[in-house]
Amino acid sequence: MPPTLCSRCRHANPPEAVFCHFDGTELRAGGSARAGLPQEFVFASGRRCRTFDELVQGCQYEWEEARDLLFRGAFTGYLTKIGRQDLVRAAKEARANPDPDIALHSFVNALPVNQAQGPRLELEPRRLVLGTFRSGETRDVRLVVSNSGKGILQGKLTLSDGGKWVRLVDGDAGGGLALKAPREQVVALRVDARGLPGPKAYLARVTVVTNGGVAEVPIRLDIVGVPFPRPPFQGVGSQRELAERMKAQPKPAVPLLAHGDVARWFAANGWTYPVQGPTARGVAAVQQFFEGMGLSKPPTVTLDEDEFRYVCQPPEVAPGQIVLRAAAKKWVYAHADTDMPWLRVLEPSVSGPQQAVLPFEVDSSLMDEGRVHEGHILIVANAGQRLSARVIVDIRRSQEPFTRRLLRPFLSGLL
Repeated sequence: MPPTLCSRCRHANPPEAVFCHFDGTELRAGGSARAGLPQEFVFASGRRCRTFDELVQGCQYEWEEARDLLFRGAFTGYLTKIGRQDLVRAAKEARANPDPDIALHSFVNALPVNQAQGPRLELEPRRLVLGTFRSGETRDVRLVVSNSGKGILQGKLTLSDGGKWVRLVDGDAGGGLALKAPREQVVALRVDARGLPGPKAYLARVTVVTNGGVAEVPIRLDIVGVPFPRPPFQGVGSQRELAERMKAQPKPAVPLLAHGDVARWFAANGWTYPVQGPTARGVAAVQQFFEGMGLSKPPTVTLDEDEFRYVCQPPEVAPGQIVLRAAAKKWVYAHADTDMPWLRVLEPSVSGPQQAVLPFEVDSSLMDEGRVHEGHILIVANAGQRLSARVIVDIRRSQEPFTRRLLRPFLSGLL
C-alpha cells in the first residue's frame, strides 16, 4: 500500500497510520474510533494498551504510575518511537507544569480518543458559604468528592488563600490531601475563627486536581463581633461605639479598664488591645485608652528635674520625688522602675490632672561605703513616652568611736 499523505502538513505517513505522525491530523474519516497503537504500551501492573482509548483508561486506573512515567519521560520516548511527534510535544508541554496531577491531566486530555472515558469529578457542594461565625468559634464542615464515571478517581485536594483559619483535618504536612475514590470520598475541613478580627468577610479556595477533572470550590466566612458583656456598655459591638460610650460615661469605664474587662473583650474579637503596659490609675485610664486608639493626642510629658544628688551615711534612707508635667490640660500618667536595688520607686504607677508626682527613696544600707553610686529611674509616660532621671549618691564612711580609733592598730596586730 502507498504511504498516506497528510492533507495539512503534506508529510508522508505509513499506510496503516490513522493520524499524522507529525501534526496529529486525522488521515481518514472515522479514524478516531479505530485508532490503534503501532506498538502496545505496558504498565508495570501488566495492563496492556493497544489503542489510545486503552492508554487513556490505563493512565486513569494507574494514575500514580502514569504520573511518574510522564515526568521520567517514558511517554515521550514511547511516542517518539511510534512517530507521534505531535503528542511528544503535548507530553513535553504537560511536563512543564510543576503540579504532577495537573500535568498528567493535561497530557491525557491531549491524547486522541474516541470519547471521554474513565473517572469523572463531581463536588458537593460547589460553593461553601459558611455563614456567620463569632471570633473564637470552631466548626467542622464537609466536602464530598464523587466519581460519576468509571474507574478510580485519583488526584489531590489543596487549600489556598485561607491563611490559618481553615485547614484539612486529615491533610498531609504540605497542606494537601490525596484523593482515591471509586465512588466518593468525604473531606473534612476545620474552620477555626480564633483570632480573626470582625466584622469582616474572609475568603479561601479549595482546588481539586484529579484524573477525572479539575475544579475549584470557593469558601466564604463572615465574622461578627462579640458584643461587650458588662454594664453600662453591654451590647456594644465595635471599638468605635465603645469609645463613644466611654466618652459620654468615663467614670463607669474606669473599673472595666482596670480589671481587664475591655482587654478581654478585645481579645475575644481578635483585636489588638491599644494600651501597652500597665493600665493607668483612675480616670487617666480612659484617656490612656483614647490615646492608644488614636482618638486623642497625648500631651508631651516633661520632668521638673532629671538629676538628683545625695550624700548619705548608712543606714540612712533618703526620700525624693519626681514631678511629671504636661502643658496641655490633660491627665498625666506614668509607670516607673529602677535599675539599682538601692533605688526604690514607692508608687510604680501614678497619675494626675496635668501633673503626677512619683515618690522614690534611696537606701544607703544597700551600698558600699566610701564611694559614689549612680542609678536611674526609668519612666514610661503617656502613649509610651520614655523618660529617665539620674540619681547620684555619695556614701560616707560610718563614724567610729574615739576609743575604737585608738585601739585600731592594736586590734589589727592581733588579727
